[in-house]
Amino acid sequence: MSLKPKLLMIALGFLLIAETAGQRVSFASEVVELRNRLQAKFDSLHAAGQFPGATAGFVLADGSSFGLATGFSDKTKKIRMTPADLMLQGSVGKTYVAATALQLVHEGKINLDEKIEKYLGNEAWFSRLPNSHDITVRMLMK
Repeated sequence: MSLKPKLLMIALGFLLIAETAGQRVSFASEVVELRNRLQAKFDSLHAAGQFPGATAGFVLADGSSFGLATGFSDKTKKIRMTPADLMLQGSVGKTYVAATALQLVHEGKINLDEKIEKYLGNEAWFSRLPNSHDITVRMLMK
């Protein structure tokens, strides 16, 4: 994927997030209205863009959630995207995790030099992780 479609997808995400910023949605009808507005925006961005399809998931402040899809998962066969379709994102998620971790550091909730065992040590898989007892949050951020 060239840089232009990647930038478009990033901008698309920010535009969709901006649509919900500051809104408190608590009634089912309001969630449906919000979902419909976001779907229309998603579809218009797809129509103007140069990407085959996209999905997005949202979790609102009240705990309700929904997914959106636009475009095609297979343009040749005309198979439409669905909210349940999975899309590879490569290493993009690392940036979001790192930003969230640094926010938690700023809030004093985690420390970069603490062992991850403090946060993940009770997970069933943790003991199978090589060198698990020596890994710090900072190490995971590199």
